[in-house]
Amino acid sequence: MRRLLSLLTLLTGVVLLAGCGSTTPVAATGAAAAQHSAVPLERLYAGTNHTAPTTGPAPAPGKKVWIVSCGQNASGCAESTRGAENAAVRIGWAPTVFDGAFSPETIARGIRQAVAARADGLVLVSVDCATVTSALREALAAGLQVVNYAGFHCGVEPGETGPRLVSTQVVPSGDARSMTEFLAELGRRRAHYVANVSNGTGQVLNVFSEDVPAWKIEEAAFSAELRAVCPGCAVSSRVEISQADFIDSTKIQNRIASALVRDPRATVLNVPADALFDQGALAAARQSGRRLTVEGGEGTATGIGYVRSGEVVGELCFSNEWFMYAAIDSLNRAFHGAPPEPAGVGLQLVDATHNLPRPGAGYTPPVDFVARYTATWRRNG
Repeated sequence: MRRLLSLLTLLTGVVLLAGCGSTTPVAATGAAAAQHSAVPLERLYAGTNHTAPTTGPAPAPGKKVWIVSCGQNASGCAESTRGAENAAVRIGWAPTVFDGAFSPETIARGIRQAVAARADGLVLVSVDCATVTSALREALAAGLQVVNYAGFHCGVEPGETGPRLVSTQVVPSGDARSMTEFLAELGRRRAHYVANVSNGTGQVLNVFSEDVPAWKIEEAAFSAELRAVCPGCAVSSRVEISQADFIDSTKIQNRIASALVRDPRATVLNVPADALFDQGALAAARQSGRRLTVEGGEGTATGIGYVRSGEVVGELCFSNEWFMYAAIDSLNRAFHGAPPEPAGVGLQLVDATHNLPRPGAGYTPPVDFVARYTATWRRNG
């Protein structure tokens, strides 16, 4: 198996729905099981979290940092932004948050406002650099240090040949040295989870987006791995969602509902982000009146809430907050001219009986990364 496969797992969730509101798993309803070679759930429960860095430079003093969110009405963007803000305060900086509202024009305006405000650093949350190239060039020319979490086309990911549009990057772990590797492993882990939860028979409706690079990476890896480990499974159809659809959730619900009508074979709905649960994905699944396995997620409080309520059977999770502490740490190292260090972020399966966090919380990894980063910054401060 692949290098990361031996270590395991990434974000994903499973929601089981029926027209009557049943949450009985499809695998338990009498569907004939088929052979598959997916890794067992026990290994997904164990997770792959490592440890945060314990050494590094002293906090650069008196820095003003702007945090530009992909869109605050999406749970993953909002939780990541909050994590960056908290980390900036802990290291001793003054953060300013700007909502990009899923609009390249708005995000570019936020970047330019950071330049005008004489910010020292810029943290982008899941922004496609190709859509704001001019604004980023202006920020770098003005001397800002720039880091982008889960963003692409910035000139630092494997295979990217365009200009370098950031100062530093987030390194997920020693096992996944880039977000491309991390997200591809996410897709593979999701495929293994679908094979397990469907007893090797899942027929998948994939939700994807051409304008969200992370989702494209996940989907490609998911589809390839599903073919490799689950001969009885298949991606039976696909439905495209755009970032603009987040502004009007009825569009997402209608697109997914229509796709389910067109694909009566689908037993699994593969959703790439927790925000889509409340943006129409769950409503579409309920509307179908069919018993579906709805799979996807990030381990946000939204997704974990559905696990706790019984609608979501489980989520393969990672910590967005941990990633944002890593982003602030990378930015601090950039202020000192030092390269980023692996964050140690891992992946872990959460369900009603395994790894469930306290009520109201998102996924909580077993490593106290906040304490580790804080101790490192204070020790060297």
